[in-house]
Amino acid sequence: MVSDIFSTRSDKQWIGELWEFVVAAIHGDYLPAVGWLDRPAVSRITASKPGLLKPFADWNRGKEYRSQVKPFNFLLAVQPVAASLPDDIDPSRFQLMAPYNPAGSQWRKLSWTDRYSSKSYRITTGRPSSASTIQVKSYGDVLADYQSHPEWKSRGPQGEAPDRRTVGLLTRRHVEVSGIRYIGKESNQLEDVEFGLVHDRDEVLTEYSNPNEILAEALFALDSMTRQEVADAIGISKRAYQAIRNGNSRPRKRTLRKLVELAKQVAQSLETENATDV
Repeated sequence: MVSDIFSTRSDKQWIGELWEFVVAAIHGDYLPAVGWLDRPAVSRITASKPGLLKPFADWNRGKEYRSQVKPFNFLLAVQPVAASLPDDIDPSRFQLMAPYNPAGSQWRKLSWTDRYSSKSYRITTGRPSSASTIQVKSYGDVLADYQSHPEWKSRGPQGEAPDRRTVGLLTRRHVEVSGIRYIGKESNQLEDVEFGLVHDRDEVLTEYSNPNEILAEALFALDSMTRQEVADAIGISKRAYQAIRNGNSRPRKRTLRKLVELAKQVAQSLETENATDV
């Protein structure tokens, strides 16, 4: 979050006020006065990739270089309230950004640009007055989400699954492995999800199939062929293919690709025969 909340205080002081508010709300105590909870919750990000600079092409046009939005400059980003977006806007493909401005009093007056369509909008933390104004989360909204978000890595005091109403000392959560999935660790892009720049985690999370499972499926599909037929088709000896089938040898990547392609051909051939029989 961009902390301009107090121009004469340090970041640690406003964070302390937030925690006092959270603790008082949980215990039902008198809530301390916090006058800035209705301000837009603004994050500071870095223009570290071309896709973040593209929406500012019109902004940069005609400006001196020092006044342009440049690579690795800071930018501002807000989190739209998805339920309030117009019907023609896809929440997973909508992200408002603006050139960096540390003055919170100016955030509602800025022109905010959608990362995907390059269209410009105004923002508000209340009900939008027009289609060109977008409701975004306030500091109060973010605080409420944080205050009641379930802690999925733990269990409740009685070992139950946590939800938004769970309070008390959390216990350890035991994990039982049901399978193994290989995923890419595109850490920078996953941070974009956390910052609200990407709203669909599947866009940045790559899942890789288990090579052992791929081999097992290919060998199963090739059961209709003899060992010699498969060996001849992929260019290895019958003995080498037999060793792969028995689990005594692991195929090289090139051999595995040939096995998979051959299995696909066999499967397609069977589908065609079945369709003809019908």
